[in-house]
Amino acid sequence: MGNVGVAGLIFLFVAMLSAVSLYRTLKFGLFMHFVPYLLSIIGAVLLSLAQAPDIANPVAISLLATAVTAIIHGAVFYDMRKELWRR
Repeated sequence: MGNVGVAGLIFLFVAMLSAVSLYRTLKFGLFMHFVPYLLSIIGAVLLSLAQAPDIANPVAISLLATAVTAIIHGAVFYDMRKELWRR
């Protein structure tokens, strides 16, 4: 796959993990809501540039990873808003 493809996959996984870290970074406000998607876009570009023969469709993998990131982000954001309403 090469270093570029591995870097792309790592960026996609870090995007998923960064969506969970929204709880700890309330002080940064709206900026933290864009970080997971920025990382996901960078990972998608790197994965597409890798042109690895063992990755059949890098666009589908990138869209799937972005969808999972959005689901995680939505769940965290919903739970975060629920916690803020209790205070």
